[in-house]
Amino acid sequence: MNKKIKLYAISWQFILGLILGILGTFIEVLIPLIVRQFIDGKTHISAHINFRLAAVIVLTIIFSAIISAFCQYLISVAGNLKIAEVRMEIEQKLLTLPMSFFTNQKSGQLSSHLINDAEVVQDFMTSSIPATINSLIAVLGSFIVLFHLDWQLTVFIVLSFSLIILIAYPIGKISEKLSLTTQNKLSELSGQSTENIYNIRSIKLNNAYRPVWLNFKQVVVELFKVSNKTDCIFSIVGPIQTVFTLGIILLIIIYGGIRVQQASLSIGTLVSFLIYLFQVIEPINMLGNFYTSYKQAKGATWELNKILNTPGEKNVYQVNSQILFAKNSCLTLKNASFSYQKEPVLQNISLSFNSGQKIAIVGPSGAGKTTIINLLTRLYELNEGQLLLNSVSATNYDLNTWRNLFAVVTQENTIISGSIYLNLTFGLTAIPEESDIWAALDKANLLEDVQKMPNGLQTLVGEQGIGLSGGQRQRLQIARAYLRQANFLILDEATSNLDPDSEKIITNTLNELLANHQTTLIVIAHRLSTIVDSDKIYFLDNHQITGSGTHQELMQLVPKYKQFVNEEILAVEK
Repeated sequence: MNKKIKLYAISWQFILGLILGILGTFIEVLIPLIVRQFIDGKTHISAHINFRLAAVIVLTIIFSAIISAFCQYLISVAGNLKIAEVRMEIEQKLLTLPMSFFTNQKSGQLSSHLINDAEVVQDFMTSSIPATINSLIAVLGSFIVLFHLDWQLTVFIVLSFSLIILIAYPIGKISEKLSLTTQNKLSELSGQSTENIYNIRSIKLNNAYRPVWLNFKQVVVELFKVSNKTDCIFSIVGPIQTVFTLGIILLIIIYGGIRVQQASLSIGTLVSFLIYLFQVIEPINMLGNFYTSYKQAKGATWELNKILNTPGEKNVYQVNSQILFAKNSCLTLKNASFSYQKEPVLQNISLSFNSGQKIAIVGPSGAGKTTIINLLTRLYELNEGQLLLNSVSATNYDLNTWRNLFAVVTQENTIISGSIYLNLTFGLTAIPEESDIWAALDKANLLEDVQKMPNGLQTLVGEQGIGLSGGQRQRLQIARAYLRQANFLILDEATSNLDPDSEKIITNTLNELLANHQTTLIVIAHRLSTIVDSDKIYFLDNHQITGSGTHQELMQLVPKYKQFVNEEILAVEK
């Protein structure tokens, strides 16, 4: 079923605001009638009564303004609640979309859709809808009274202002297309800006300032052209509507003046008529602009609806999905094949990971080592083959439960902005004792560094951990993984940024965990020192497992593994 963001919100605030709007408009409709009585009856009533009537007019205007304010506020609150729900729904959807969705997406563009596109919808809900509802009520009420006052003038006004509505229709069609283009360009601009800031160090080191700036400038120019088209349309339409409206007013004054001279229309009725006319000019223009605003909001929802209707990960949460993990458990990839966008990465591979063992996966760059990790943790689903735990398919378990089996440390920076403490407890369902946190820092050789920091665990690390060194960021991720106490600890080039002393301390920590059968260690690394003592090594080459065994066995039986090792040793010596 296709999901679509509704451009309105029915709630108690909306209904109450609507009722107040009707009441306020009804009062506004009465004001010109009171004025008419004040003018036409001035020769028949005393000055005292005349003053009382003037006071009633003033109080009525004030009361009407108060009611209108409450109406606007309540309907705006309803719109704000709705757009908050939309943003939360979109964010929740993004968090449950498969990794394949993000492969060709820029984070800045997605953020722009969540913020900028939603803001267009919010403006429509909180401004256009309330104003249009009030305008519609005001126009209907006023025209009913106008028809009662003088039906000939009323028919003339209705026919004249109908042209304004007709003008708005084609403009609305154009606005929808321009709105969609504008939002896409804004998201592209946001994406480039975010990417440039994130890669500022690389831009400076590679002297890439000019090409980066030129790319950004091109998007800005394209956005400028689209904005100009939009502004051009509204610049033409606004004056046309104003001139048309003033022309109608002038004709009514002339026609009304002739009627007054002929004694077929009283001065009070003409004044009331003009007051009503001025009251409905803005509401009529608002009704004329509503279609344009609606099309703009509809255009802004296009990308949001697209995100909502993208299939998410299956079985993220599932009731009664518990994994009974034993010491002799075995995680298996069986006859597994996988492709990224029809490009084969793994072909019919089989691997087993027994609990309490250290298993290494090695091979040349681009062989598919990290892809295996993505499949084990179900960031991607297999095209063919099976992922099993103790001969039970992984699909029998929900994703949340399954991923709790793993703690993953990669060479990529996964530090979030916030404190050291926040990073250590990130994603944990149970917050550990502070003593356990310090112990984890000690195991990761980060204890002394954190103790020297001015605020200790509450020290802020900055965006992407910019306040830490590369080695500190890596060790912080290792400490986080240690706190998870997962059944499988995956290190994907996790020690690549560590100095020899830190690597030795962490290796000893990992060996302790293995000795106590507390975890299964899965390692991807190029350093020979990291993999040489593994219980089993899988050598991955040309999308396939071409050998498995201990280091000594592979050196004897798999020539390509021996060549790989010798090349790594040579690279280290150089």
